[in-house]
Amino acid sequence: MKILKIFLSLVVLIFGSIFLFKDGVKSPTQALKVIAISQIVEHPSLEAVRQGIYDFLFHSGLKEGKDYKIVYKNAQGNMSINNQIAQQFVSIKPDVIVAISTPSAQALASASYNKEIPVVFAAVTDPLQSKLVKDLNKPGSFISGVSDLPPLQAQIELIRDLFPSAKKIGVLYNPAEVNSVKTINEFQVLAKKLEFEVLLAPTTRSSEVLFAAQNLIGKVDVLYIPQDNTVVSAIPSLISLQYEKKIPCFTSDEVLVQKGALAAIGTSYFEHGKQVGEIVFKFLKNNKGLQIPVAFPQKPQIYINSTTAIHLDLNIPDKIAQKANFYKLQK
Repeated sequence: MKILKIFLSLVVLIFGSIFLFKDGVKSPTQALKVIAISQIVEHPSLEAVRQGIYDFLFHSGLKEGKDYKIVYKNAQGNMSINNQIAQQFVSIKPDVIVAISTPSAQALASASYNKEIPVVFAAVTDPLQSKLVKDLNKPGSFISGVSDLPPLQAQIELIRDLFPSAKKIGVLYNPAEVNSVKTINEFQVLAKKLEFEVLLAPTTRSSEVLFAAQNLIGKVDVLYIPQDNTVVSAIPSLISLQYEKKIPCFTSDEVLVQKGALAAIGTSYFEHGKQVGEIVFKFLKNNKGLQIPVAFPQKPQIYINSTTAIHLDLNIPDKIAQKANFYKLQK
């Protein structure tokens, strides 16, 4: 009788477990994958990257809440908070960490060193100069990502094509951002070849960007806004200045053209995010021993805001118009 009671108890336990799992209670081996995402600051381009990641995962058949969960934190441009987020993420040991921006990637790469946690970076212009990887083709078993290196030569040629008589380009940037310094150095060299003079306006805080831009008014013919987190976070005030003073704003970012900047040559940050999502997906499937080469932008295109062009009394040459993607500001 005692043996029979033990047997019946085991049967009840086994069938009870089956019904629990059937109703959605997961065993430890079925636990959700954790994707931790760190972002340095809020602005449209980086938001587009994140949405691109989500889109790729969704179309890969993974569902948030069923297959994975997201832990997302934003440093709001504060480097101290950025480092704290990196330490917190490493302590929870997620399956993959995504770093959106160079400062986020640098903090996470440092915090996760020798921890065997995959780190995927996004919106990093130069992974080598940022010291995230030593080899673009073999970055390491636990790190990879996508560079957003802009086509600067084509960008400067676009400025020349749209404004043949322009002589001076004003450039806003944060000298503390590695991405910006590399971009600006290369931009100056290329601009000189097309007989442009570049006037730099360094700024270290978003709150100072508008003031720096105002100081360029009357001194330059156009403004160039690089992929600089500090500067881009102040894009609404720069677009307002563009409209008020009729000073054309060029960028390498499609999203900023949608917001009102005049023109850009670059790739969509949403598409950039999808490239990042593909790498995240690979690490989720196998988070050890992978060598995933660093990816670069695909198929750069011309983006023009037609509403802004009309406001600036600018006629777009046919050779540009035939290739461009046009946006209008929504009233």
